[in-house]
Amino acid sequence: MVQLGYGIDLPAADMAKRYGNNFLLNAGAGYLLPNNFLFGLEYQFLFGAQVKVDVLAPLRGPEGLIIGRDMRFASVFLRERGTVWKVQAGYLLQGRAEKARQGLLIQVGLGYLSHRIRIVDDFDSVTQLSGDLIKGYDRKSAGLAVSQYLGYLYLDRNRLLNFHAGIELTEGFTKSLRKFNYDTKMQDTERRFDVLLGAKVGLIIPIGRNENVIYY
Repeated sequence: MVQLGYGIDLPAADMAKRYGNNFLLNAGAGYLLPNNFLFGLEYQFLFGAQVKVDVLAPLRGPEGLIIGRDMRFASVFLRERGTVWKVQAGYLLQGRAEKARQGLLIQVGLGYLSHRIRIVDDFDSVTQLSGDLIKGYDRKSAGLAVSQYLGYLYLDRNRLLNFHAGIELTEGFTKSLRKFNYDTKMQDTERRFDVLLGAKVGLIIPIGRNENVIYY
């Protein structure tokens, strides 16, 4: 079956110094074996509107506004964007149910976390943010990530209702991919420890089944 979901993350460690809360959309696929072991793949798209680091501070005037090349105040906003790719393995502590396969789901994951500050220039009027120059401000960082998930999984044997809901902890061991930040005029070589604590829910769409294996 294919899984589609939605959730919210609370940042911690280095992630909390740069961003506020973020939302996520996720999609995944895999299968559940007869012995209740589970294997799969998952992709998450992270997005948020809270950016705590003003990377555009050197471009702002006394009033905190940026003047574009048309000599008018530019409309520029900062947003959070990120992705998580991972492979997962887990186990279903199955409860008794005649019409469903359900119980406590424990999963661990290994993958790749990437995040950056998305700079939105509504009218494309700021020369310093045009083309590849924007990369000197976006703080793009990425690296290895691990995750732990604890939730409830419900699979209806008649395929009428299939879902999961739970909490997930993600730890990312990342570093900057840009090396040099234009706003600080310094190289960015520090190692980061990014943490996300989230809650997510997902609908599961069955696409195949036999007596021994349930795909999801």
